Amino acid sequence: DNDSSERADAGLGEWKCIWQCKTASQVCLMKFSPDGEFFATAGKDDCLVKVWYNTDSWRSAITPPGTSPEKQAKEVDFSFVYLAHPRSVNAFSWRKTSKFMPRGAVCNVLLTCCKDNVCRLWAETLLPNDSLLYGEGYKNWSEAVNLTNNFKRNTSNKEKVR
Repeated sequence: DNDSSERADAGLGEWKCIWQCKTASQVCLMKFSPDGEFFATAGKDDCLVKVWYNTDSWRSAITPPGTSPEKQAKEVDFSFVYLAHPRSVNAFSWRKTSKFMPRGAVCNVLLTCCKDNVCRLWAETLLPNDSLLYGEGYKNWSEAVNLTNNFKRNTSNKEKVR
């Protein structure tokens, strides 16, 4: 086949579906987190954003052509958590991070907005073992994990949402 030889010459190779999932409704919004560890989806008029995560390391599902059967990747599987909103979600966006930041240096943050005219920031909760600070010489995990609770900004009572 001439098309496949042209793709091979261009270095494109073959594509293989490594995972698929039937959703309850049509997906209208979807984006990967900057570190590639998560992706978020939402349907039309959906009040729930799903943040999908791999139950294992999904990169292990990608194997180069010609890999021996013993080294073939195991099946990839994703699960999700819901981020509930009072009205349907209009849009969402992940905070951009540097590709040079190792995992645990900064948490993923997702900005969502919905038809109640409120924007919400959702932060990934990092476990102490995920942090770059993990290891000998750092014992005060409550300080590291709860650091974000200490950030405050001046807002009028009108701006505050409860």
